[in-house]
Amino acid sequence: MKSNFAFLNDTFPVLGKFGELAEKYLYSDSNSCLMKAILARAFRGELGTNDPEEESAEALLRQIL
Repeated sequence: MKSNFAFLNDTFPVLGKFGELAEKYLYSDSNSCLMKAILARAFRGELGTNDPEEESAEALLRQIL
C-alpha cells in the first residue's frame, strides 16, 4: 500500500519518509502516532510562527531525526 505521505518524496524526502515510518509503526509503536500528529500539525501551519526568518520545518525535523 502506498503511503499517504508519498506526495512529499519529490520535494521533501525527509518529511515523506518520516510520514511513511509513522504510518508503518502506527499500531506496533504508539509513539509513532505522536510523530504523525506532529507532522500533520506542521503541514497545517499550526506549529511555529510562520516567520520568514524562522528555520524551515524540514530543517527542524533534520535536527530532531
